Amino acid sequence: MLYSIKGKVSFVDRRFIVVETGGIGYEILVANPESYVVGEETFLFLHHEIKEFDEYLAGFRCQEEKDAFDLLLHVNGVGPKSALTILSNVKYQDLMVAISNADLEFITNIPGIGPRAANQILLDLQGFIAKSIRENVKQYSEVKAALKALKFKVKDIDRVLPQIYIPNGTNEEIIKEALKRLHYAETFGQK
Repeated sequence: MLYSIKGKVSFVDRRFIVVETGGIGYEILVANPESYVVGEETFLFLHHEIKEFDEYLAGFRCQEEKDAFDLLLHVNGVGPKSALTILSNVKYQDLMVAISNADLEFITNIPGIGPRAANQILLDLQGFIAKSIRENVKQYSEVKAALKALKFKVKDIDRVLPQIYIPNGTNEEIIKEALKRLHYAETFGQK
């Protein structure tokens, strides 16, 4: 199974890019192909799918985006193209927060996702994400303690932490994201 690829972008299409490495060009489905530039060096995490009548590679700039794609493939009725369309239109972190908060309106507003598909996404993934967050209770309590030591208010910490979803994230990564959100809230008066 292929895990990642590093090479030069040799072609950009509206649905995919071609990455050349070792004299071979790989067609890779990506979110936002227009953000890639022919001739640039790129590194992508890969999802390699082999089916009876189809085979494809999907590429992602970070592991978390790949994890979100893999989660979306578990939704009844969502295939790779739909999952990439979703990830082309929203940040994976915002999608995970919307799912964990059962934000049907956010998901329904994603282009190409109607009410039925949005409900299916919530139905199939909300429990999984909630379980993932529960499994990280110790980590979140450590992060909360660190933020309290930095003199942030508990109510602000409790508002921000549930909005952060970083699969396999370290305490440092979660604290860094929390600090961004807490600083933004203080700066713009969003309490």
